Amino acid sequence: LAFAGLWEMWSSKKEDAAITLSCTILTQAADGPIAELHHRQPVRLPEAAWARWLNAEMGVEEMAEVASPGAALAFYEVDRAVNSGRASGARLVQRLGED
Repeated sequence: LAFAGLWEMWSSKKEDAAITLSCTILTQAADGPIAELHHRQPVRLPEAAWARWLNAEMGVEEMAEVASPGAALAFYEVDRAVNSGRASGARLVQRLGED
């Protein structure tokens, strides 16, 4: 699973300015069952498009073609412990009710 993202390295024009790295994950309107959870979703890149996406010479139009929603995702209810920054472990991704 890969999300379409962009990054940039820049600094202000001031002498001795620190270099800043910035990044973003692209989003789109949610589709399918994901739309029941939220109105936006990350743009997913199919594995066949990963190398093309990482090509620094790609133009905006080609990016839009490559950044397709990809295969549908499956989702299911999990324990509310996933909302805690202190929680960890494989149990967090187990389907609720499964042991």
